[in-house]
Amino acid sequence: MLKRFEFELTPVYSATVHGYRAQLGPFGDMDVRAVVTKQSGRPNQSVLRGEGFPEAVFTSGREGGRPSLPGGRLTVDGVDVRTDFQGRGFRKASRWLDIHYRGREYTYRSTGPVGPGRDVTLRRPGALVGFRRAVRKMGIERVGVAEGEVDPADLAIALVLEPVDTSCLTRAGAFLDAAIGVLARGNPADGNVAE
Repeated sequence: MLKRFEFELTPVYSATVHGYRAQLGPFGDMDVRAVVTKQSGRPNQSVLRGEGFPEAVFTSGREGGRPSLPGGRLTVDGVDVRTDFQGRGFRKASRWLDIHYRGREYTYRSTGPVGPGRDVTLRRPGALVGFRRAVRKMGIERVGVAEGEVDPADLAIALVLEPVDTSCLTRAGAFLDAAIGVLARGNPADGNVAE
């Protein structure tokens, strides 16, 4: 029998933290925070903690700003989680993240508009966790839904990615990544030419 419940994410902000806290029905309270540092050599992280959840940590593949999805590393309860970004075109439907954790196969994708109001879903056979922008709810920024046989590991994986920059899953993000790639190959005028 399928189960469904909704929950609300209350924002937590400071100069160096962007995150959320929530009470997730039978699973209890959780707190997820992206700690942003400008220190060279220290990548930014998103960390989820809650008494009823395995600790989940997403370490950014880039330095500076919010943690970002490309090149990032995910661990759940101390176990490295394999993530494979699939970018097969510029359309949103052709961009997603495959996540492999303890025999489970997940698909994480953008399902709504780009930007801070983005809608995203994490899906595996029999379970779905999704997020959308909260509309007309004072003090609430995001609304989540859990459907099916969702457990704390499913929720931890979905929630630890909430403060992460996932724009690479969208059309606009794909174009931006392509432009950055062209610029990174170098400018013939400065002698940095890609071979």
